[in-house]
Amino acid sequence: MKPLAKSLFRQICLGSTLLAMAGTMTQHAMAQQASGSEDPDENSSAVMDRIVVTATKREQTLQDTPIAVKVTNAETIERAKIVALEDLQTVVPSLRISNANRSGASTFSIRGFGNGGGTVGGEPAVGVFVDGVFRSRTSSSIQDLPLIERVEVLSGPQNTLFGKNASAGVVSIVTRKPSSEPAGRIEATLGNYNQYILKGHMTGPITETLSGTISGSYNKRDGFTKSLSGLSELNDRNRWNIRGDLFYEPSANTNFRLIADYSSIDEICCTVGNAVNGPTAAVIAALGGQVLSADEPFAYTSALNTDPENKIEDYGLSLHAEHDFGAAILSSITAFRTNDQGPNDGDVDYTSLDLAQGEGSSTKFDTFTQEIRLSSDTDTALTWMVGGYFFQEDIENLSNTLYGADLRRYADALTRNAVTTVENLTGAPPQSYFRGGQIISNLFTQDNTSYSL
Repeated sequence: MKPLAKSLFRQICLGSTLLAMAGTMTQHAMAQQASGSEDPDENSSAVMDRIVVTATKREQTLQDTPIAVKVTNAETIERAKIVALEDLQTVVPSLRISNANRSGASTFSIRGFGNGGGTVGGEPAVGVFVDGVFRSRTSSSIQDLPLIERVEVLSGPQNTLFGKNASAGVVSIVTRKPSSEPAGRIEATLGNYNQYILKGHMTGPITETLSGTISGSYNKRDGFTKSLSGLSELNDRNRWNIRGDLFYEPSANTNFRLIADYSSIDEICCTVGNAVNGPTAAVIAALGGQVLSADEPFAYTSALNTDPENKIEDYGLSLHAEHDFGAAILSSITAFRTNDQGPNDGDVDYTSLDLAQGEGSSTKFDTFTQEIRLSSDTDTALTWMVGGYFFQEDIENLSNTLYGADLRRYADALTRNAVTTVENLTGAPPQSYFRGGQIISNLFTQDNTSYSL
C-alpha cells in the first residue's frame, strides 16, 4: 500500500471510531433522559468507588493525597488469592518482597530501593506499619492477616510523618475494625504439596458501645526442595496466628481500639542455589562431600547435613485512642511488641560435609512505641498537624557456631597440613585448632531510643 493510501486508510478508520463513540454517548444520554435522570451521580454505573487512605496520617481520598501511593483493597487481595504478605508484590508493581536464607529475613524494597533484613542491628529502609504500629523488623510483619481492609504502598522517602525508618517508602497495612453487625466467615484452601490453609473470623456487637472481632489462620505445606543427603525437604510452610480486636465508642466523638495478636512460625527454610563453584568445591568433593552444581542453580535440591530450623514467635498489644474536638482530632497509638526468634539451628557451609553449623542461635526484639498527634479538620483551607513519637527497642542476639567433625580435615586439605605443622611447631596438643565440637559464641545487645516532634 502506498503512503498516500495508508494515510487515507488511517483517517477513515479514525473517523469511523469517532462516529461510533459519538453514537454510543448519544444513546447513553438518551437513555438517561428516558429514565428521568440527568445527574450522573444517580446512575450507579457512572459512580466510581471513593477510595479513602491514611497515607498522610489522616483520612483523605486517594485523589486528594499529595503522595505517590498505590492502594490494594480487600477485593483485589481476595481475587488474587494472596495468602501471605510476600504475595502482595503480585498486585503492587513497585513493591518487591524477597526471602533470604531464613523465614525471618525478608527484604522489602519499593522502586528498587531497600536494604536487607538479615542483619540483627540493621533497620529496614522500607517501614512496615500494621494499623499504624511500626514493625521494626521484617520477621514481625510476615503474618498471614485474615482481615486486611487495604494495603497502602507509599513510594519515596516518608520520613516526615513516618520517621527515620521510611527513607525508601512505607507499606501500611490496615485491617478491618470490628463491626456493629454480627458476621463471620470460615475459609479453607487446598493445594499441591499437601497444602491447606484455614482462615476464619467472627465479629459483632458485645454491648451498645462495644464491638469485637476474633480471627485466626493456619497455613501448612510440605517442602518442595529435595535433600541429596537424606534430610527433610526444605521450604515447607508451618505458621499460624490468632488476633483479638475490641472497638469501644462511648460517644460520637470518642473511640478506643484495643488489638492483641500472636503468631508462630516453625519451618525448615530456606532453599539456596549455587551460582559459582569456587576452588574449594574440588576439596569438598575429594573429602567425600556434595556441593550443588552451579549449572543448575534452580534445581531445588539441597546438600545440607543439618535441617535449617526457623522458629519465630511474634506478639503484641496496641491501644488506639481518638477524640474529635470539631476543629481538630487528637489521636494516640501506644504499642508493645516482642519478636522472639529461636533457638534455631542451621548448616552455614551449605555442603553435605560436617564443617560448621549454627547451634541454638536466638534473637529477641522488645519494642515500645508511643505516637500522639493533633490534626486539623481536612475541610478547612489551611490544614496542619503537630505531634510527637517515641521509640524504644531492646535487642539481644546470641549466635553460636559449632565446629563439625569434618572441619579439621577440611582445614588441613586447604592449607596442605599447615594447621598440623603449626601445632607441632608450637607444642600445642593435637587437634587444638578447628576441633569438632568446639563452639564459638557471640552475644550482641543493642538499645535504641529515639523520639521526634
